[in-house]
Amino acid sequence: MQDTFSAGVELGLYTLAEIKTLIGYMLYTVKQPVPRQTIVDALTANAIANYFDACTALEELERADNIRQTEEGMVLTEVGEQVAQTLGIRVRFSLRERAVATTLQLLARQKRERENTVRIEPLEQGCAVTCVIEEGDFPLLSLTLRVADREQARLIEERFLSDPTDLYQEVIGVLTKTEEKK
Repeated sequence: MQDTFSAGVELGLYTLAEIKTLIGYMLYTVKQPVPRQTIVDALTANAIANYFDACTALEELERADNIRQTEEGMVLTEVGEQVAQTLGIRVRFSLRERAVATTLQLLARQKRERENTVRIEPLEQGCAVTCVIEEGDFPLLSLTLRVADREQARLIEERFLSDPTDLYQEVIGVLTKTEEKK
């Protein structure tokens, strides 16, 4: 039976040792700095661990010098990397794979949000939504749409940020399509 602190954790991890092992495995496998909140989100979004245990595990790993905070996010120390290599396989394969996949998805989303912007400006009637795809400092595409309300604007923002490349390819495809004779 679950207690208050394990509520929402379905077939996940209930001990700090397991959670710490999984965090080390995630950082070892991802091989890039991961923001603290992204680690917590990956564990809680999949019901692998509860929020409080995930935060406690991160704090304990940091105190034990297994991980450290950099400007870009959390990284393994040499000791942490050795522990992750040795103990990582002790966590169930399905949980390891789910945690790593979610972490990579969250990191990709964060990158898209850094490289592409959406501005929502309220108008007297509706909103103006501007979606911008940038390559470095150079805008590849800037598209402004007028929509009925903020809800529709947020939907456009979410869809755009989920795959801005798709929008770019579609616009290029439509604008460069040759007309077929009827």
